[in-house]
Amino acid sequence: MILNVSNATKSYGSQLVFEHVSLTIQAGEKIALVGRNGCGKTTLIRCISDQETLDSGEIHKAKNLRIGLLSQVSFKDENQTIRQIMDEVFAPVYAKANELEKAQERLAIDSSDVAMAHYVRIEHEYEQMGGYTIHSEMMTVLTQFGINEDDLDRSIASFSGGERTRIAFAKLLLSKPDILILDEPTNHLDLPTIQWLEGYLKKYEKAILLVSHDRMFLDRIVDMVYEIEYGHISAYK
Repeated sequence: MILNVSNATKSYGSQLVFEHVSLTIQAGEKIALVGRNGCGKTTLIRCISDQETLDSGEIHKAKNLRIGLLSQVSFKDENQTIRQIMDEVFAPVYAKANELEKAQERLAIDSSDVAMAHYVRIEHEYEQMGGYTIHSEMMTVLTQFGINEDDLDRSIASFSGGERTRIAFAKLLLSKPDILILDEPTNHLDLPTIQWLEGYLKKYEKAILLVSHDRMFLDRIVDMVYEIEYGHISAYK
């Protein structure tokens, strides 16, 4: 279990949004959160991502848990280029690449089993982080959102509002949080992009919490459905 919502209640003034709601997310699990408009889905995910607080109940999270929500993705400096933003996303991978380079240098002068084991461990970690494929993966995701390689050195300020939203979406996917939260992700996407996103999410190795009214989209991706109705929640396989 990487996140557990226990007996959560939330209201705005006299309007009860939900009460005694409990929800558990396991590592790698793909969950749908469904319900009629206004039932509290967005409020719940805002509480999970620390944008709002519960009136009562608890949310327990695994240590160092990374939660990604599109509305939380921001550009601290709109004069930055896409390339600079992507460099921030991949900073941990670049740091691991430096470790790998140092391990190689050590191996050149120290052929001991200890040095070899260290190199093999770092190389494996680098590979697991996608170090050998980050550029191709970056361009695959950006291209699906209408951003080409020629755009990498353009500043964020030079893009339209819709383009900035798509860049933020790409940044969120590429940052690979432990729980990826998507609220109606197919809105404003064309069919080819929706089909690509469906395949991407199917293969996503970490947990997903997905809010959508597109039942076919959900059916093809999720393992578990939580439905909020009249303030209460039910779980279905």
